[in-house]
Amino acid sequence: MREYEAIQCKAQSAGNDGYPGLIESANPDNKVVGELYKIADLAHAFTILDDYEECSARFAHPHEYVRKRVWVQSGSGEPVRAWTYLYNREATQCLRIICGDYLSFLTRRN
Repeated sequence: MREYEAIQCKAQSAGNDGYPGLIESANPDNKVVGELYKIADLAHAFTILDDYEECSARFAHPHEYVRKRVWVQSGSGEPVRAWTYLYNREATQCLRIICGDYLSFLTRRN
């Protein structure tokens, strides 16, 4: 399985501290906490989600996020293929979320 790293991206508008992103990582210690959903109608879900993430054909390239199928570890420890959106910009100015859990990161900050 490939490793991933959670980051906080810089906000594009005032009043927002940032938003989560996911990037690939070469470090096996990097883990990201997330949720897995089983979706019956992927085509419909992707139409909605791709627009939300601004990576559908309606949006100019390069997209900020790209949808990719990756291997993840389920709650039971089993490897599972899942779709995710990877941050598709330079991440050097983004804040690394060491714990890998964006919601926990936000709670600790506030």
